[in-house]
Amino acid sequence: MFQINSMLLTKMGWSDHSSPTFNSPKFDDNDLVRFYIRPGTIYIFIKELSSEEKQKTKKSYKFVIGKNEIQFNSNMELLRLIIKNEACNEEYKRHFKLNKILR
Repeated sequence: MFQINSMLLTKMGWSDHSSPTFNSPKFDDNDLVRFYIRPGTIYIFIKELSSEEKQKTKKSYKFVIGKNEIQFNSNMELLRLIIKNEACNEEYKRHFKLNKILR
C-alpha cells in the first residue's frame, strides 16, 4: 500500500480529515475520509477504500467529486486528478494554468 503525500496536499489547500475535529465537516463513511477540499460549492475528498472494496481491487484510495468516484493507487495518479479537476487552492490553480499555456 502506498502512502499519500500529505505534505503536498496540505500545501495545495487540502485539509487532513484522518483525525477530525469539532469543526470538521461530516461525510458519509466519515471514518474512511482522509483529506478534503472545497474549491467551489461542493466538497472533493479522498477516501480510503473499505475492506470489501479492497478485496475487489488493488487500488487503495478513491477521489470523490459528488457521486463520481475514481480509484487510484499512486501519488502521480492523485496529482493528475487534482490538476484535471482543479482541486487545489488558487495559487496552485494559477501555476497549473500557466504550465498549460507554456507547453
